[in-house]
Amino acid sequence: MHIYTAGDETARWQRSRRIVSSRSRFADSGGRSASSAYTRSCLDARGWRTNDNLHPESRRIDRRRGNRCFGRRRTVPPITGLAVTALSVVLLLATLVARGRQGVHRWIQLGPLTFHVASLSLPLVLIELDRLLRYARFAIAIGAILTIAVILAVQPDAGQASAFAGSAIVLLICDRTRVSVTVTAALALIALAASALLRSDPLAPVPYVEEIAIRISHRGAAWEAAVVLALALLIVPFGVPMTRGRSPAGLAVAVYLVLSIAASCWGNFPVPILGYGMSPIIGYFAGWAWLRSVVDHGTSRFADRASA
Repeated sequence: MHIYTAGDETARWQRSRRIVSSRSRFADSGGRSASSAYTRSCLDARGWRTNDNLHPESRRIDRRRGNRCFGRRRTVPPITGLAVTALSVVLLLATLVARGRQGVHRWIQLGPLTFHVASLSLPLVLIELDRLLRYARFAIAIGAILTIAVILAVQPDAGQASAFAGSAIVLLICDRTRVSVTVTAALALIALAASALLRSDPLAPVPYVEEIAIRISHRGAAWEAAVVLALALLIVPFGVPMTRGRSPAGLAVAVYLVLSIAASCWGNFPVPILGYGMSPIIGYFAGWAWLRSVVDHGTSRFADRASA
């Protein structure tokens, strides 16, 4: 009977490293990048993801190099993302039947809490729409995009309709498939956003929500610079994944934030994060965490398919 020892664990770890190294060298000779092959080999060795008896050296190398093969980052499966998208559409539809304010329907109320559904859910939806497009679920993505755009136009919410239209167009342009359908969908998004802009908004601005940036800027040049810097920093976490060659989901959310900030400058719309309200804050940080999981989950498969 063989007695399992620490030396066996060390030998197994060394064999796995040799396999990874050989695959990387093979990738170099075949014209593909070693990093791409290394990522694929890590995905093949899925047993290492959940093994609690990892060699200590493997953990140290993982932390130093940041590779995901031996890491424990949780990823969001596609079916969960699709469920989140469907739930977001249902919640947006629920705003149309919920009690509105002077004919405007943008919120749902759960007990003492009132949620602004668009700012809560759209960052997550944009990330999942990008994944739908990457996995060739073009019809589902287009249907979800147009449905959300129609709901935002009916609410009406010109700020969110414009921000969503711009970010969705970015996703469609980055997809670069079915050009005629993409152009038609982009024109429909622009028309729906324009219809929302042309409708009158009877709601008066709230000082600590829609006018918070203006009121802070009136305190002096230093405060105005602080507001500009704070709003600019909101975009950075979503722009970083795009600069590293990842999926365009981060770019889409960054465009969404930029247009939401711009909407608060020319209309009575909430200032993201700075304005009072928990929905934009929850949506922002939930979208950031979701992006980190979803982008890492689908990057290697997308890269392999593109290089094939």
